[in-house]
Amino acid sequence: MDESSILSLANIVENEYLAFLNHVKKLEVFEFPTRACVDFVLSLKSEGEDGLRKIRRIRREALSSRRLSNNGTLEIHEVKAVRVRLIQSLAPYIDWLNGAQTQKVPWSFIPTAERFAKGIIPKIKPILYSENRYNYRIVWWENSRKKLHRYCFVSLPSLHRTDVLMHNLIGHELFHPKCRQFTKGLENVVASEISEECKRIRPDLDPNTLFGQNMLAQMNKTSMRAWERALHELLCDMFCTELFGPASLLGMRAYTSFSDWMVPPGPENNFYPPLQYRFEVVWQKAIDKHSLDNLCNEISKHDGIHSIGKAFRREVDTFVAEKALDSTGGFDLVNSLPDSSLSIAYRKVNDVMDDAHQYVMSYVNKMPTTWKDERVLAQIPHLVIRLMNGIPPSEIPNFSFDAKKKMGKYSPEAAELPAILIAGWIYQVHRELSCAKRNAKLLPFETLCRLLLKACEDSEMIRSN
Repeated sequence: MDESSILSLANIVENEYLAFLNHVKKLEVFEFPTRACVDFVLSLKSEGEDGLRKIRRIRREALSSRRLSNNGTLEIHEVKAVRVRLIQSLAPYIDWLNGAQTQKVPWSFIPTAERFAKGIIPKIKPILYSENRYNYRIVWWENSRKKLHRYCFVSLPSLHRTDVLMHNLIGHELFHPKCRQFTKGLENVVASEISEECKRIRPDLDPNTLFGQNMLAQMNKTSMRAWERALHELLCDMFCTELFGPASLLGMRAYTSFSDWMVPPGPENNFYPPLQYRFEVVWQKAIDKHSLDNLCNEISKHDGIHSIGKAFRREVDTFVAEKALDSTGGFDLVNSLPDSSLSIAYRKVNDVMDDAHQYVMSYVNKMPTTWKDERVLAQIPHLVIRLMNGIPPSEIPNFSFDAKKKMGKYSPEAAELPAILIAGWIYQVHRELSCAKRNAKLLPFETLCRLLLKACEDSEMIRSN
């Protein structure tokens, strides 16, 4: 390739970097809810300027060099590498940061989410953003040595920006960076077992022939992919539920309201495990039934919300019964999948389910608080009462009086996030069951969400004082 062709390509890439830096410049004037976003924009600008300097250096060297290296092959390779860095690694951040603006995210929820994230992934700073997809997801990098890779991006559906009752699912996403550690420790043994199992169920495939080797290799690949995907999703489901209890269960139910619970895993759905199976695992492994009883008992002690507590428990019990979560329908489905590669994978998943739950608990026990803590269970009835009166469920009032100084002191106890979310779901169940009643004084759903978001903000302020 001649010099003019190289310069033409370099000019194209230079213009792309200039356009990229112009987008970054616009981001610098936006308002973001946390310092993490501002710092990331500055780092992104630095990366863009570094790429621009590289492409300009390549162009200068091409102009000043009397002879191109190997007909310009080296120069073209450098130009392509700089462009790939821009298109694949840097450009996606623009859309994510656009969605992270204060006006586009539940900004009052973000400090609370950051505090929880610090307990799970202390070396990674989360940035929450919204996008026009009905999905929660996380983007992170295994190697955090690069400055930009010390952040993760967690997306939430923009249509549900203020629906904090569903945002407990962020707890599911934040555990994804920890899943690989569990599966990596098992994959060699599991891969060997899956290989032997594939040979056993397909004796017609001769591993000594090229065709047999290829077919068995494809079966092994499919099984390992399904095994890892299933375990990652189940680990995250169990972690989120161990943190938020019935709030996680009901949040998952709301999120999957229009989904088919019996869809088998496969390439067309990225090997996601069936919802029936996931809910059975969550209910049977991650929901502490004794703590659920204690929660309902705490609520029953308060006359004003006694019936609401009973209705909430009935709602949970009805859901469990209707979906048969105490049974093994989901387990039976994955153990008898028509694709033998997938049924092998799920048998291996079930073999390590107890170990997977223990792994989850090793992180849950490090969290500052979970829904099962006695203090959290004691907070919930008081927070429900505040919601009944249209007050943000952000604190438990605590008054004291010094008789000598003749002065009173107000030192409220900050509400914990699991307590806020469970109180919100208890009220939401009450709303849904009372909608048909005439003259029922109920908060509109939007008002309920705003009270819960305000509670998240205020509780963080109380905690920091």
